[in-house]
Amino acid sequence: MLLAAKTALLELGYLSSLDLSASEEKAHIASGYEYTFNSERGRNLVELKWEILPRFYSVRFDIDAMFDRAITIDFGDGSVRTLCAEDLFLISCVHAAKHVWSELSLVCDLAQLVKTQSLDWEIISKRASELGIERIVAVNVLLTNKFLGLPVPAEIRAHPETSHITQHVSSVLAAGEEHDAESSSYFKLMMRLRERWTDRVRFLLRLAFTPSAGEWASVQLPALLFPLYRIVRVVRLARRFASVG
Repeated sequence: MLLAAKTALLELGYLSSLDLSASEEKAHIASGYEYTFNSERGRNLVELKWEILPRFYSVRFDIDAMFDRAITIDFGDGSVRTLCAEDLFLISCVHAAKHVWSELSLVCDLAQLVKTQSLDWEIISKRASELGIERIVAVNVLLTNKFLGLPVPAEIRAHPETSHITQHVSSVLAAGEEHDAESSSYFKLMMRLRERWTDRVRFLLRLAFTPSAGEWASVQLPALLFPLYRIVRVVRLARRFASVG
């Protein structure tokens, strides 16, 4: 279905931002989460997603279960299916964390969701625990409290590390700073945001050994040697962090 949707967009005149070989596309679908499409009207006009985050973030949402829980809302003259409020809240939390809350609008979106929807905080807490994102959710809730005065639900458990991260993110937001998503400090923060050591280990290993478009573009390897891109990934990361240091 994913490739059929991609083909349909190409037939409509959109251009994929990624030009991948068969081996690269297979790897991208397994470890990535989206295709972006451009047209003569601009860049990144359409995003075709099959996961919520890239695999190396180690947050595995059950997409099928989300479809089962989806609700129907009125839209114009018709209706569409969309995420239930609890799933939308959790996804918004990890999306904001992925971008290190780079814009206050990410916090405002969450606050508006809390204000306009009757959220079941017990369900949110339970699913956050299952996903290993309790700390991410807690930081988001504390940010809505700090900047917009929303109350902190009793079901959201604060942790000393959560408070420290919230203070750090608040200072970054107040200063208008931007995080470099390719920097060691970014990856360290992503580690701090996870409460389970198993998720932190998976994050590090997948980060180190999951090649992407950058590796495929830097070195041209034949299909038989495609697994060697893992080594290319490690070398490129080591060079990047060494240059920063």
